[in-house]
Amino acid sequence: MTSETRLQIASSLRNGADDISKKWADVVMHLYDADTSREELARNSKVAIEILSDLLNGEDFKSYSNFFRKLSLEWITLGGTIDDLRSLKGEFLKLCENRLSFLDAEDEPGEMIQELDSFLEQELWVNFATDYLQIFEAQVNENLSNLPDTNESLKQLLDLSGQLGNLIESGDWDRILYLMREIFISIDSGVVFLNVHGKLQLKGVLGFEDFLLAKNLSDIDCSFYSQFSNRKEIKVVNSSNLDDPNDLVFFRRKMKGSQVEKEYPAQMLVLPLFSGDFKIGLICLYGFNKSRFFCDDELNLLNILRSNLHNSLAWSKTIFNLRENRKDNDFLIALQKKLTGKNDTESLSCAFLESLKEHLSDIRSVIYLSDLDSGKLLPLASLDTLLEPGKSELSSLYIFALERNSPIFLGSLKDNPILEGILPPPELVQPDYAGALGIIPLTAGNEIVGIWGFSLPEFSELDEDKRHFLTLAANILTYSLKDILAIEQIKEQHEIRGREINLAASLQQHLVPRYSRNNGYEIEINLIAGGDLAGDFAFLESSKDNDTVIAIGDVSGRGIAAGKTAGTH
Repeated sequence: MTSETRLQIASSLRNGADDISKKWADVVMHLYDADTSREELARNSKVAIEILSDLLNGEDFKSYSNFFRKLSLEWITLGGTIDDLRSLKGEFLKLCENRLSFLDAEDEPGEMIQELDSFLEQELWVNFATDYLQIFEAQVNENLSNLPDTNESLKQLLDLSGQLGNLIESGDWDRILYLMREIFISIDSGVVFLNVHGKLQLKGVLGFEDFLLAKNLSDIDCSFYSQFSNRKEIKVVNSSNLDDPNDLVFFRRKMKGSQVEKEYPAQMLVLPLFSGDFKIGLICLYGFNKSRFFCDDELNLLNILRSNLHNSLAWSKTIFNLRENRKDNDFLIALQKKLTGKNDTESLSCAFLESLKEHLSDIRSVIYLSDLDSGKLLPLASLDTLLEPGKSELSSLYIFALERNSPIFLGSLKDNPILEGILPPPELVQPDYAGALGIIPLTAGNEIVGIWGFSLPEFSELDEDKRHFLTLAANILTYSLKDILAIEQIKEQHEIRGREINLAASLQQHLVPRYSRNNGYEIEINLIAGGDLAGDFAFLESSKDNDTVIAIGDVSGRGIAAGKTAGTH
């Protein structure tokens, strides 16, 4: 579209209705049609952004939100992702910022753009999640309506689509495979592989009761199936065109007399599962009937089913993230309560690491505590690490984090610019356990309490939400340790003061004269502390029965002279 055409559209819109939603509808009508490709949509969306930035008032945030809601519908229909929308949002904000700089606005353009960015980001997530479900539901219904009504499998497919969300959430892939076999007559059996920490793992099995399987399903070699995980299209594989039929792993056990024979599937259908560019896994469907192969109608239905699976998996992931955040929050509250009752740093640190291990089972951790006497960081507690007993030398990465006084989170440890010339902690990053690494200084104000290092097998486990959660957990640990250290310091000061007082009292007692008992008189000496006395004094007072009381007052510790004075009277 030329700039002249764009200006003509913009001019016609300016002369049209004032309602911004109607203006945007006109923009969509001019720029989009049913055959618009994803590449054309990207180009036309930029044009639409330019037109809309000319039309909208910079302070009308609601209009911006409406724009992105309508744009997201177009993107989702063509298979766009939320990252695509964020990219367009960035271009739109740049154009708006340029336009705002020419407006006579009270607020600074930068502040308005920042507020708009935050507002759009929130709207983007809500609208994307809602519209994603609605569009795919409508798409499935539309595709189903185009197929013959007489086909009973249509109704079954619709019923299965309605159950996918709950089945995926509960992890019941066996049931999903069973319902698929009820719909598609060409399917005899099937398996589901999901991507776990970058590797395919078997999560669902159907129809292999009479098959020879490995004793432990997790030990099955999935290398053959990995070649299909990078493809997004459905692929049919026949055992006849494989170099080694054993690659199919699964085969039928046939009894022929006393012999056991293997029968390989006549075909295997591979349905790769994706969320954007992220590989979720594979569904492999097997047919053993050599005279019955997957027909075009079945392939069309499987494509519809796969769209529903993608939709349900995306929604399930969103729900999972929300629940994980709720679990993280509940854990932090429980952690705070659990650490409150600890009265020494070692038991507190062990309780912290054990609790965290229950919440994140794959984590390895070590805590170093600042030693006031030596000024060094010494190992306090560790869990599932190879920390050598008595080791006190810190990895240079710990020192680097302390100098920055900010957390460090690392993914790949190879060719990482942060690690240039810096050695990661060997107790945390053995070759089999170097997926992700975190180093969080435990600082309260300007005081270094200690440092906490941990590692996880996969960097995907250290997303933004998890980093925030671990930083909050580190804050709880920091101030819990600081409280115990403060209490221990107070106790130590009390003990020192008590020893000093006892020593002073002992010296004072030894300075008081001791007299033996003699016939005719008796001296009894008592030492009574006085808080409001000053100076030295002595006096004598006679009492009944011819008893004489001698009182000596001493504050400065030199009361012997006063005692001698009293003794001469």
